[in-house]
Amino acid sequence: AVNRLVVHYRDKYGLTIETLPAVSLDPVAMNADRDQLIAEEAVALMKDANLLLVNDPKAILIGLTNVDMYIAKYDWQFTFSWRQEGRYAVVSNARMYLGSPTEDKVESRLRKMVTKNIGVLYYRLPPSDHARSVLYKSVGGLSELDYMGEEF
Repeated sequence: AVNRLVVHYRDKYGLTIETLPAVSLDPVAMNADRDQLIAEEAVALMKDANLLLVNDPKAILIGLTNVDMYIAKYDWQFTFSWRQEGRYAVVSNARMYLGSPTEDKVESRLRKMVTKNIGVLYYRLPPSDHARSVLYKSVGGLSELDYMGEEF
């Protein structure tokens, strides 16, 4: 899936994306009571593992995980994605598998969330109120994610 994403963004937007080695999930990044990854901690792990890129102000890091995730500062049950500091994001596809979707559907869902993060972090586009935009800001579940398009 990662290689297909890299090819997709190269072909569609002319972006050069470098894939980095996987980062081990430190138990400190997990909330054992919730059995979920803490989004802010996931970004911290990603940054700690890529200090050269953290020191490059032009670098944008987008991490992918298959672990269910939530944002500590909000009282949400889960999140598909978290962005911080204008340069970092993490996307979880764990809940994208609910309802036994096809692999193509899961890949489309993941692509939408990654595209949204590229739009916001790289192109500096604002989140959108339009539910069909890939930049839609109120994605609360699979129905909104599925309704979103894949275009800015």
